[in-house]
Formats: sequence, structure tokens, C-alpha cells
Amino acid sequence: MDIRAVKWISYLTLFVALLTACTSLPIASTASPTPADPSAALLAAPDPVCGTATQVRVQLQVSENLPSEDPGAWELTGPGEASITKGDWIVRDGAVLIPFPDNAPLPSGDYTLHLRWRDAELAAHTFSIGPPHPTIQMLDVSVIPGGKQATALWMEAPLHLFYINFVFEGACAGTPYWISTRNAAGETVCTHNGILESMDGEGTAACYGEEATPFEIGKYEATLTLPGEISRRVSFEIAAPKPTATPPPTQTPRPPDVACEDGFAAAGITPEGEPFLPGSIFDWYTVTVYAGMKCRNVQAGTQWRATWNRGEVIAKETQGVWEGPPTGLVWDVLTGVPTNPFVTPGTYTVTLEIGGNSSEATFTVYEYPPRSTD
Repeated sequence: MDIRAVKWISYLTLFVALLTACTSLPIASTASPTPADPSAALLAAPDPVCGTATQVRVQLQVSENLPSEDPGAWELTGPGEASITKGDWIVRDGAVLIPFPDNAPLPSGDYTLHLRWRDAELAAHTFSIGPPHPTIQMLDVSVIPGGKQATALWMEAPLHLFYINFVFEGACAGTPYWISTRNAAGETVCTHNGILESMDGEGTAACYGEEATPFEIGKYEATLTLPGEISRRVSFEIAAPKPTATPPPTQTPRPPDVACEDGFAAAGITPEGEPFLPGSIFDWYTVTVYAGMKCRNVQAGTQWRATWNRGEVIAKETQGVWEGPPTGLVWDVLTGVPTNPFVTPGTYTVTLEIGGNSSEATFTVYEYPPRSTD
């Protein structure tokens, strides 16, 4: 055989072997990775919803892979997932407004908002709708803010101020309210109005005597009114001090001497007889300053006195008769007047005396604006 023919046969055999080896190698995949599912997040969703609302608003954040050219769908369902109303929403970050049918409030209960895109549910939010009308759960009067309910306010000293306390439920935030207090002759002695800041809560309003004149002894009625002719009344009495009977002399052991702790000044007194926000410095807008001291071994009928000095001038004097248990709190209060409800700025010294005990408390009410230190 010719030597050249042998070489060509060898080259051909090598080519066939290389071709066979190449065709047996695996082919690299060119498929794209599976994209993440689109999603949406509810950033702000109300719960509960006011009973007079005619719509609900939610805030959304959608994923970048959620195409904006296709609108989404929302559905509002009620108890048992019964469909209430449906609509479309534009796929983008921001607020989605869900109007109620006929632009009217829905009955109280639980509802669920579903947000969908194509066949996928992106988010759901369950919320409750409150009652259609607010209710006033409680209305009473007391001698300190939020104090013990009283049907009679005893005038151991001229009464210039008392408080009206109330509890409400199911109100829309921002609902206005009005309080008026009338005497037995139907004359208005004080009024107050404000705004409810939550659906459920409580509040307190101060009632001042007109022109710094103390309230007269007699019967009164306070009325709290909400929109929609919703109101509640409480009747009470401002009464003269109860007469203290003088017990006949008896051969009894001499009672222990009255003993008292140091006096204090505070913004208020709790129902348990503890100082509320005690201190020696009060802001210019202070309307009440309470002074008190805890005493023990106090016998019924013991005289007590409170003297308030502003600098060298007597600002107020109060005296009374102890009618409480042997251990308790002797206290008095300094207030402003209706024409200037804030306590007059200055440095005060209040002296409390009972049963041979005396205690002082000193405090300062800042001026507004504060005096320059230059």
C-alpha cells in the first residue's frame, strides 16, 4: 500500500475519534432563573374603624417585579367571607381608597380587605367597625380631677372649683363634646367644650365659679352632650358642712398627741391621699396647687387651718373641722379665677396647722414670659 494512503487513513481515524468525543460532552443550560413571585405589603391599615366611616384607606408597598400595566383587584368581605363590594386598584406604592357601598357606613362587625393581582392574593387585612353612635358610660363630679365620685360636695370652705369626669366608648376621633352645669334655677354656672381624641377613653373638665364668686349651696345638674343629641346628666348638691356633735365629757384616757409628717405642695392629690406630681416649682399655666400633710391621732372635731402667703401678702386662708378617721391627710387647694384661671406667678409659703402641729411648704409659680436675667 502506498505510504501516503496509510497517512490519510490515520488522519481520518483520528478525526472520527475527536468528533465522537465532542458529541458525547454535556451541553451547558441556557434557561433563565425562575423570577420571584410578586408581592405587596400593607404599611398602614386602620383597626378599629370609626362607626360613621364611609370608606377605609390603606397604604401599600409593592414589589418591583409586579407589572404596573395590569390593574389589581380588591374585595371587601364581611362575616362568613360574604362579598360586600369589589373594585380595581392601580399597581403602585401609595394609598388605596376602599369606598363602602352607596357611600354609607357599614354595620358594626369584622371585615376583611383582600388585595389581588391576576389569580394571586397579595395581601389581606381584617379590621373591625365600631358602633354607629358613641355612648357615654359614666358621668360624675368630684373635688379633685378624676377623684372619687360624689353626689354632694361639702363646703367646708368656699367652693370655687370642682371637676366633671366622664367615660365614653365608640366615638370617632375628633368628635366634639360640650359640658354645661346649671343650678336649681336653671342658670348656667359654667361651660366647657373639647374634642375626643380616641374611640374609647375618659376625660375631665374643671368648673369654676363666675367672677371669683364661690358656688352657692344648693342643687346642680351637669350635662355632657355629643353630636346626634347624645347626652347624659348627673345631679349633685353643694352642701353646707355637716354639724359636728360635741360629745359629752367622759372619764377617758387622754388621747395621744396629733403627729404629722412634713407638708408638701403638688399638682393634685390621688384618691388614696397621695400627692400627685409633688414639687417646689410649677409652670406659669398651673391652675391648681394642692398642699397637704399626713397626720395621725387626729380626733373628730379638731380644728385645722391653711394659710397661703405670696411673698408677704396673704393670698388665701382656709379653716375647717376634721371629720375623717384618726389617720389621714389634711389638705387645701389654691386656684386661679375664671377671668385668669392660672395661679398668679410668685413664691408662696403655705402653712398647715392642726392639733398643735404646724408644717410649711414653699413653692414657686413661674411667670410667662420668664423674667430676663440680664
